Amino acid sequence: MTPSVAYLDTNVLVRFLVRDNAAQWSAADALLNLPRSRRPRLILTSATLSEIVSVLSKSVYRYSRSQVADAVEGLLSLPIDVIDAEVIATAVDIFRNRHPEWDDALLAAYALARADGGIYTFDEQLRRVQGLNPLPFPVPEP
Repeated sequence: MTPSVAYLDTNVLVRFLVRDNAAQWSAADALLNLPRSRRPRLILTSATLSEIVSVLSKSVYRYSRSQVADAVEGLLSLPIDVIDAEVIATAVDIFRNRHPEWDDALLAAYALARADGGIYTFDEQLRRVQGLNPLPFPVPEP
């Protein structure tokens, strides 16, 4: 029995993006291009996206930051359900244009979307992301 919902693993989407294994690319492509009525609702999480960014940028693929951002944008355009898609789109923009680390860009995007930009960080580059509101740390009591 096919479930009504299924989560996508990193390896499926990496194979789809890089096409370095013909059989796995073909299987991933077939799944992603099935009409929604003939397959489970496909879910992509921010955790999986973070792993995809890491694999593409730090492994054998060595994608540039721009190539990684393009790949993530491509995934956002697929007929799948991306958890927090608007936050992810903001993170792509921050990653592409304002901060070189994906995880920090994603954190900044969540802070902008859910905390009026409020963030505690020691990262000076992250503190300069437009719209963030770096919060002061409390002074320890003597």
